[in-house]
Amino acid sequence: MERSNLLWVHSNGGPLILLSEHLLNYWDGINPPKDGRQIEATFRWGPHSAATDYDRACDVSDYMGLLEVGPGAAL
Repeated sequence: MERSNLLWVHSNGGPLILLSEHLLNYWDGINPPKDGRQIEATFRWGPHSAATDYDRACDVSDYMGLLEVGPGAAL
């Protein structure tokens, strides 16, 4: 593949997730869960707020990890 055909992803930090499009409605990012879910995470983006999906992603302690998202998983 020619370099000019590559698509690059830019980020201001991490973590980055790979998520199937059909699972997007189950991922709330830094927002509190909209469906009343209780999320367990050690990391807190907002130190005085409930844990979020983003917090769970930040808890991954290796280069990659699987996170349950609705009926599937994100990498």
